[in-house]
Amino acid sequence: MPSRLTVDYLKSLLRKNAVVSLLGNGVSMLLGLLTFILLARWLTKSDFGEWSLLLTSYILFDTVRTGLVLNALIQQASHCENDDELRNWAGAAWQVGSLFTVLSGSLLILSVLISRWIVGPLMDVDSLLWLLLVGVVSLPLSVASWLLQTKSRFGSLQWSKLIHPLIFLVLLSLVYVNNVLSIKAVGLAYLLAMAISSLVSITTGWAFMSSYFTGTALERQPLLNYGKYSIGALLCSNLLRSSDIYLIRIFLGTDAVALYSIPQRLIQLLEVPIRSIVVTSIPEMVKLHRANQPERLADFFRKNAGGLWIALLPVSLFCIIFAEPLVTALGGSQYRDATVIFRIFMVYSALIPLDRYVGVLLDSIGVPKANMTKIFIMLVINILGDLIALQIFHSVTAVAFVSIFTFGTGVVLGFSMIGKRLPITGWQVVRAGHKGLFLLYAKFARS
Repeated sequence: MPSRLTVDYLKSLLRKNAVVSLLGNGVSMLLGLLTFILLARWLTKSDFGEWSLLLTSYILFDTVRTGLVLNALIQQASHCENDDELRNWAGAAWQVGSLFTVLSGSLLILSVLISRWIVGPLMDVDSLLWLLLVGVVSLPLSVASWLLQTKSRFGSLQWSKLIHPLIFLVLLSLVYVNNVLSIKAVGLAYLLAMAISSLVSITTGWAFMSSYFTGTALERQPLLNYGKYSIGALLCSNLLRSSDIYLIRIFLGTDAVALYSIPQRLIQLLEVPIRSIVVTSIPEMVKLHRANQPERLADFFRKNAGGLWIALLPVSLFCIIFAEPLVTALGGSQYRDATVIFRIFMVYSALIPLDRYVGVLLDSIGVPKANMTKIFIMLVINILGDLIALQIFHSVTAVAFVSIFTFGTGVVLGFSMIGKRLPITGWQVVRAGHKGLFLLYAKFARS
């Protein structure tokens, strides 16, 4: 029978933003995982590779759009005390998001046309049209998530994230039952699910769509000034993942893309709890920086980054040991060859918590340019390494090896940049994480 102290502690834990975010993203992750498992089995390896490439392109677009607005919006509008104060910022977020959608759509069309002359067709007309449509249709849902996070309404934020994967899974099942499964049918189901999700975000008021025209240059300019660095950082960060897929597609074809996508998806599952926890630390770090409390900010960073790193080390070890059953459970026996790739991924996964926390700290203390520089260097290293690996070894395994060196370089660069601004070192983070985990264990043991 648990003691009252234990029950009260668990109740307080469930009210924490980090836990709410983790639980919500966990359910969303499970829905996405189930969809991924079904598609890996229902589609041929070639078709699954094509769908993975298409979905990677949309995720890249959506993440960069979010990078342009979200961190800047939190910096500028998190102090708003009521919805009336937030409306102008909401309108500016809508306007900046719309502008980016139009400009990026135009650049996408141009890049597809240019690629046909240089490396051959990377995308057909139907795929290009799908990307343009889903980019427009998803905007209300994206704006809603930005505003909910800015207001620290993490409960509503997690509900908004659950709608799309749930509807997509239902529609996908209907497509399969009616024996009309194809990449085109999957794409239409995804687009329809996104349209329904955006409609819900509008009708619930999460998206503040009525505020579309209330934003002025006084709000737009700060978002753009800050966002131009955040967008660069997020673009480079996501290209660290997607560049592998695009280069593998060019050099080795869609079957190789499918093989690489399975372990890549598994590593993304590990990143869900990391992202869920890290993102809830941003408002507190911004608050401590604004209050000019560098010692408290450094202590907060050490405890959180170090604790997350220590906590996930056993997970990485577990995945290395049981890599083969994990890979076959996700993609089926036809993807068993991806086991080695997954083990390589899990080696560098130990660096991901530190890399993520370093990035959000640099953004939170108002130096997004430094974060962008760090990630750009990582991207250059990754692309050059991939090109060498593909030219010499013609292997997706060699591409995976490059990631270890890429993320190792990023962590070293990140701590070097932070050390110039705050009293933080890598060793301090490791010690603080170990101490925090030990204190948490002792608290449970006493209760």
